Amino acid sequence: MLVYVVFGTLGVLSLRDTYKGSWIRLILRLAGFAVIFSAANEALQLYTIDRVASLTDIVSAGVGSFAGGVIVSSPRRPK
Repeated sequence: MLVYVVFGTLGVLSLRDTYKGSWIRLILRLAGFAVIFSAANEALQLYTIDRVASLTDIVSAGVGSFAGGVIVSSPRRPK
């Protein structure tokens, strides 16, 4: 999960200036991408003998990336 916290953090930091939508939509898109990536990794584990695929890993990826995005982004306050 810690790897995906870093993924969400770096994703928001790298895309927040160029993204035209709201900050929560950016975080949700990054969390969705993390879930898709994690699901692909878990699907590939089905073809190995010594690894076990787990739904918990997929959920942890989404939660971790969402948490990482929320940590570094907040609505910008007017100065």
